[in-house]
Amino acid sequence: MKRIVRCRKLLELSPEKAREFFLEKGNYCSLKLPPYFRFNRILGRAGRILEGRPLPEFYKIGVSPVDFENVNLTFLMSKDGRFSWRPMQIIHPVIYLSLVNRLTEPKNWVLIQKFFSAEARLKIIRPVGQILAAARERSGAAAAIMNWRQKIEQESLMLSLDYRVMAETDIELYYESIRFGDLKREFLNSGIRGMGLLGEEIMTSLQAGLQGTTQGLPQGSVVMDFLAEMLLLGVDLRLEARLRQENLLDKIKILRFRDDYRIFAEDIPTAEGVVGLISEALAEFSLHLSTKKTRFYNDVIAVARKEDKAYWDERRATVFLDRNGEPREMSLQKQLFRIYELAREFPNSGSVCRALMDLFEKRILKLEEKPRDNLQLIAIVAKIFLENPRAGMVAAGILSRLLDFEKLAGRRQLLEKLAGQVRKLSHNEYLEICLQRLTILELPELPFSGKLARFMAGEDVRLWNSDWLDAEFNEESVINHRALTRLSPVMTAEEVRVFENYEMFTGI
Repeated sequence: MKRIVRCRKLLELSPEKAREFFLEKGNYCSLKLPPYFRFNRILGRAGRILEGRPLPEFYKIGVSPVDFENVNLTFLMSKDGRFSWRPMQIIHPVIYLSLVNRLTEPKNWVLIQKFFSAEARLKIIRPVGQILAAARERSGAAAAIMNWRQKIEQESLMLSLDYRVMAETDIELYYESIRFGDLKREFLNSGIRGMGLLGEEIMTSLQAGLQGTTQGLPQGSVVMDFLAEMLLLGVDLRLEARLRQENLLDKIKILRFRDDYRIFAEDIPTAEGVVGLISEALAEFSLHLSTKKTRFYNDVIAVARKEDKAYWDERRATVFLDRNGEPREMSLQKQLFRIYELAREFPNSGSVCRALMDLFEKRILKLEEKPRDNLQLIAIVAKIFLENPRAGMVAAGILSRLLDFEKLAGRRQLLEKLAGQVRKLSHNEYLEICLQRLTILELPELPFSGKLARFMAGEDVRLWNSDWLDAEFNEESVINHRALTRLSPVMTAEEVRVFENYEMFTGI
């Protein structure tokens, strides 16, 4: 059954509601984590320290957070399931809360709303990556997916009535390349009184957790997506002006979702020229397009859906007619082979997550007896787990049910084999977190190398460096011990579900 989640644009919220939204668990940390990790209490502790006052008032005498390493919790996460990694950060709670407080002060929130009102001047470019606030907590990811489907996919289909060709491209290493000075400059150039001071405060907060660096927006929270969108509005305004100079007002249309662009034109040469103009506008911010991801198409309808989604939509059916014309359901092994092929073709993609989630909810959780080929099923899912970290939690959920059919000794042996494979991977911290949830009841003594997993295991590690903070900062409340007592060996759908059961589903 599909769920309907009502959403509003973040900018339509009151400052108080916007603050609540930024502090939700899934918006402070966008990674899907096991239920025994919680951040509301640690953010509450940060609130009691700050009491609404500026962050620098809480520095120890003579020091600053920029003087210390590991203020934010940082680890690398695979982008493609292979050799491309993205740095993810869980920002120090005190720094994060201070930034949220500044952004959502009533006077500052009004300034930000005025800043974004400049979007109304755009006629050629249509930014569709506005952050959506869902009516239910933990639906932020689903809201972003819905925005992609309803805006990018559906508007692409509509634009096929007016344009014959489409180009798509994106900004290479966008978050890593953002210079904080450029963000501050855009605030100053807005001409809105007070925005310059706000830009300075934001820059100070960002640098506090990054040893004073002036480049590279931390990834992993909705606040950072919000700031990234503010910078891209400046790019949009410059690009729009240049497109008008080239007399392209009625000849093209651009849809932009975050750092992804779709250009619609009458012919390929025009689209190529627009891609060049986008490159020029980005160069002012030392940003560059990805040549590998820049493509041109003569059929808009055929490419309106993302490639991985179109691929899977054609192969997802699990019911077929036998020789007698009777409907039969595909075997679990054959369905898993299809998902494995999807993962080989589009590693670490949103469609892999969707396919596994569908399998988990519709078939795996409903199993009443052990499949005859259970060990083979476990082997296929384990391979998908190891090569698609983004799908790690839902793959762990499937494994938890299949392993539950095995006897204790067999389960432990299989889990130890899987743990051995995880240890061989580079930058495996998120997979360790998923593996720990899978093993925590059977093999609580299993060793891990990543901070979060070691912290969960009770080791003496600190998640964030707080030596600069002139206040005691106890991290123990990050672990929800009550949730630990309620864990089952078989993971629930709620534990692994990032995306609601929409037809609309693709990567964010």
